[in-house]
Amino acid sequence: MIMHILVFSSCHIHRIDSFSSYRTLSHLLNSKFLHSAIREQGGAYGGGSGVSPGRFAFYSYRDPSADATLKLFEESLDFALTNDFTEQALTEAKLSVFQELDCPVSAGARGLQAFLTGIDDEKRQAHRELLFAVDEAAVKKAAQQLKRQLEQSVQLGRAVLGPKETSKWKQTSDWSVLDLLQKRIRSTYEHVYRELFCRGEGSDITVSALGRDWALHRIYIKQSPFFAAMLEGGWKESESNRIILELSDENITHEALHVVFGSFYLDSVTLSDQVYHFFALYTKTVLSILAAATWFHLEDIRRLCSDFLRRTVRLDTLIDLYTIAGKYNLPELSQTCVNWLSQKLLVLPDTPVFFSLLKRIPIPLMHSVVRHPKLVVIQLEQDVFICLLKVSRLVLVICFSLLLLVPTTSRNFWLYLQHHPDKEYCPAAQLLKEAYQYYTTTEAGFLESPDGAAYAAVFRGVRWEHVVSIYKATQRIVQDRIVPRVWLLEAFQRQWMQLLLSHEAQCSTSSTHHHHHHAGTLRSTAANATFLAAYLSPRLNGDAARHQQTSASSDGRELPGPPSDLPDSLFWRHSERFGRWMSSGEHTCSWRWTGYHFGVDILIKYRRRWVTCVAPTSGAKAFHVIRLTDAASAEGSVCRAREHRLKISMSVLSAPSEETATPTADAAANSDASATDSSASEDASSVGCLGDDWEVCGWPGGSRVCFSGLKTFDMLENASYEVVRLPDDFAFPAVVSANILRYDPVQMLSGLVDDDAGAPAL
Repeated sequence: MIMHILVFSSCHIHRIDSFSSYRTLSHLLNSKFLHSAIREQGGAYGGGSGVSPGRFAFYSYRDPSADATLKLFEESLDFALTNDFTEQALTEAKLSVFQELDCPVSAGARGLQAFLTGIDDEKRQAHRELLFAVDEAAVKKAAQQLKRQLEQSVQLGRAVLGPKETSKWKQTSDWSVLDLLQKRIRSTYEHVYRELFCRGEGSDITVSALGRDWALHRIYIKQSPFFAAMLEGGWKESESNRIILELSDENITHEALHVVFGSFYLDSVTLSDQVYHFFALYTKTVLSILAAATWFHLEDIRRLCSDFLRRTVRLDTLIDLYTIAGKYNLPELSQTCVNWLSQKLLVLPDTPVFFSLLKRIPIPLMHSVVRHPKLVVIQLEQDVFICLLKVSRLVLVICFSLLLLVPTTSRNFWLYLQHHPDKEYCPAAQLLKEAYQYYTTTEAGFLESPDGAAYAAVFRGVRWEHVVSIYKATQRIVQDRIVPRVWLLEAFQRQWMQLLLSHEAQCSTSSTHHHHHHAGTLRSTAANATFLAAYLSPRLNGDAARHQQTSASSDGRELPGPPSDLPDSLFWRHSERFGRWMSSGEHTCSWRWTGYHFGVDILIKYRRRWVTCVAPTSGAKAFHVIRLTDAASAEGSVCRAREHRLKISMSVLSAPSEETATPTADAAANSDASATDSSASEDASSVGCLGDDWEVCGWPGGSRVCFSGLKTFDMLENASYEVVRLPDDFAFPAVVSANILRYDPVQMLSGLVDDDAGAPAL
């Protein structure tokens, strides 16, 4: 039978010095005896002891062996009397008491405690000071007093709550079996709120604001740091019975002040769920409460408002909420807006609403989104660049050069729209034409001009080393001269050095059957890596520098590709970002993302509902990724190493049709992802398949995300590795977003590391 047990003794612990000893004893019993005996050995859901003024209590809940637990309570006191407590154990117990004393308490709870018990800040401070004097002798004395009362049943109460059918308690003469009558009594908080706040009973101070008076109580309003500083800091208001507030925040209203002042007398603040249906009306109310809570430094209410607003982030509220987060210093709300836009920016359809959003996206928000480690890219890194152009005004020149690579939509024109805020919605093709005319008549080097300097940091967030992996697109970018020449030179330099390093690593691994030659080549490769790291070291950040030192001291036995111990932060900062739209999950399909990838040709294959990295697992329905090395299937130059390490993270985001439009046939034909035959590598060997550890979490807008986490594969030729498995009820259409790292990024950290230091955390 599952029972709930309470045993309490009314002890002489009203005095502060005794109270300190009993609280210390309680923590010692909990950590040294009761937790282990009741929960770990007895199987109860929980148990322990606690102290309140005048009472020491033992308890357990959801306890399958109540009778044994009652004996354990008595044995715990014997344990305290017969065992010696170390100085460290006493110190830890005291620290736990200090933690309880200094933990955050709601405004209403602190005021109610002061009103009902008379415990004020002075008494709490005296309790803190006496805690320092508690020693082992004081603890044992408290345990002896408790044991005496338990043995004599003096001022002792015991209760077991459980099924009435349990016969054992009926047969025991010293136990009474009672039928519980349940009735809700009037809440103390409600009584205090109604009598003291609403009616002003016993008010000793009046607060005037916005033309209205509130009859309040000093002891309650001092829960606010604002009022506490005013009443205790030697200001003239400290001796006055009236405080007149001049509130400069226009968002503070009478209603918000009433809610905030009322929270001093209640233990909760309720925000209406109707906000989801009447956003404009109710968000204004929440904003007013947030403004008032900020003015009076009430962090609990600020967090409540922030959590509430985070659940209302969507297309038509994003910019307003991001502005609110900045004004009232709400980093969680700000990060939620960044996360939402990083998942939606390149996914949302080309509509007038989205067109309006693009014009309003501020530079700091776009800066954070572009650098977001999990930015969802529909095709390639070039898509990020085109998106930025859409929203400013740079767009045209480069959009034209990448037309065959990226479908044309209005999201390509953020920069153009930033400079033309009055531009009305028009089809993407027309906007592209206007932007092209604008940029072909504008002096080159916009990002280096005074007008473009404000946008340079945003464009710096593009991973240029991955943009310049396609010849025609790179050629046009160079010719158009919109991107500063020095940025491209840095990317070219890093990619060229990485190409040389990859070539030597591949040459060394191709000679593994010649041991001596292989060892010499590895030493040469390690020496080159050390030289390159030293060449780039002035620009390396902390993680990269530490990793470079570790790599330089290795024995050269690492596989080609990123090291197994590469810090996650470097992966998220420098991995290639890819994506693909999938309108249906019912048919097998496969593709590769184009561009130069240092000879590591990766094929992604999907079979029904599973996502993996390499070829299909036998009998499984999944995405597969194959490292192709045979001339008939591979594309371009190929690394012939028998094994190559790959780091990958994949997310599959279910995209509801009302939020995401299916790409047109022309866009699909011109996609960055080059399609391959669906039967490719059908006979690839099934090697190194991982488990089905996938994670499903919420996505703004009610969608679903399956996230693989960061995985590392030592990939054999034409072998299959599972990345993430979808649940049976996963809904399409969906977006497949992948981050892939094929080489050690430390050798590339020359130009962007300093700028990337502000990338958001995962």
